[in-house]
Amino acid sequence: MRRLMKAVYDVDDTLWGLNEQAYKLAGLTVDDAKYYRVQENPLLTDEQRKLIMDGFCDPEVFKRCVFYEGYTRIFDIDRDGKAHVHISSANTNFEVMNIKKPRLINEVPNIKPDNIKMTILTGSHLGQEREPGDILVDDNILNIIKSNFPYNILMSQPHNRNIIMPFDKNIIRVESLMQAVDIVESIIEKNM
Repeated sequence: MRRLMKAVYDVDDTLWGLNEQAYKLAGLTVDDAKYYRVQENPLLTDEQRKLIMDGFCDPEVFKRCVFYEGYTRIFDIDRDGKAHVHISSANTNFEVMNIKKPRLINEVPNIKPDNIKMTILTGSHLGQEREPGDILVDDNILNIIKSNFPYNILMSQPHNRNIIMPFDKNIIRVESLMQAVDIVESIIEKNM
């Protein structure tokens, strides 16, 4: 029997718009998120940086995050037995995780709660350990650079639009979650 491929999706700014909600707290839009690390964004004042960083720790912000079009399809290939789908997401604290995980379980169709890996960030906010797999869908180029995934799909966001892609990685840049899901399904179909 052939081994099923595994697709792993990030959540924040991949399945839903966290930056959109956090930047609103500072009176800004997601287009102002020109750098992944808020502290390195020279376009922001110290007060704006603080408001945004506080937003990343505020469970109320995660209650307002809006899923991107296409989120209802991510577990279809798992339901159909064509691949395994997992969600892997870092959280700034337990309060955020306790909002995020139930929202995923209650709002994402066909989701398998056992296929959700949540971690709490400690130390560096530069990246996180991912659930291993074959296809990674993420907005953080640092997670992709660290990955051992054969296929890496980078969700275009203002904070990663100007990044030069590493040549030693198979990275596919997409403009929407819907496009990412289409590519995940296409890769899986080609490898069946």
